[in-house]
Amino acid sequence: MCLGIDHPALAGYDPTRFKPACYLGEVIKDAGVGGPLMEDDLLVVDEQKLAQHDDLVIVEVEGEQRLFSSYRTCVAWW
Repeated sequence: MCLGIDHPALAGYDPTRFKPACYLGEVIKDAGVGGPLMEDDLLVVDEQKLAQHDDLVIVEVEGEQRLFSSYRTCVAWW
């Protein structure tokens, strides 16, 4: 993660505690999100973590990074 980023959401955080595989993503005005996320929220993304059911994931679509909620179906093999 880049050190020296000046963002109000990082107040009180030590950026060195995040792994090198982490980066920041900011929710922008046109994101159209609702619920617990709002404009200007800052998300810490860990590229090494495997997505689990109902995790938030950032996916690049047509050159833009977009936020999705993951959904895993249960498949039983007998």
